[in-house]
Amino acid sequence: VPIFREVYRTFQEACLFFVALFFLVPLIELMLLIEVGGHIGGWETIAICLLTAMVGGALARRQGTDVLMRMRASVHRGQLPAGELIDSVCIVIAGLLLMTPGFVTDSIGLLLLTPPVRAVIRPVILRRVAQVDSRPFSGGYGAHGHYSQSYGHTEPEVDDYAGNLNEPEFLPPGSVARPPRKDDPPEIIVD
Repeated sequence: VPIFREVYRTFQEACLFFVALFFLVPLIELMLLIEVGGHIGGWETIAICLLTAMVGGALARRQGTDVLMRMRASVHRGQLPAGELIDSVCIVIAGLLLMTPGFVTDSIGLLLLTPPVRAVIRPVILRRVAQVDSRPFSGGYGAHGHYSQSYGHTEPEVDDYAGNLNEPEFLPPGSVARPPRKDDPPEIIVD
């Protein structure tokens, strides 16, 4: 049964990731903190960790504000802010990593705060999301609550969904006129 193999493989990968995240990374961080503390002193090591947390938090806040402004501009132009959403997730992860004491997490956090690194990561994530989105639905409920064909449903059901008046109408970007602003001159219609 291929779907069970896929689920099992995904479960194994997730387990390995969490083992590395919760056991190996703290052990490596602890070893580095002890090693650096032995060379420069314990208080100096603590001061470096606190300094990177403060500087990283300030950088993450500043870059997060910049990304939010770019996101607003994209939405105002009628574009999907996919790149800005990925940037914002990277900045949140970077902020969390910088708040965690340790040199490995601080290094990864500072890397995620640099725009060139995010520019390299962004297309990789967008390609990955596009691949996941383009795969057909493989199980469970399909569109409109019908069972997926992978569970033995032999004939496709006719979709008689006519819409709901409460649902928003989705129009292509740029096809909707922008709302008037208070500084705009009044529109004069001549018949």
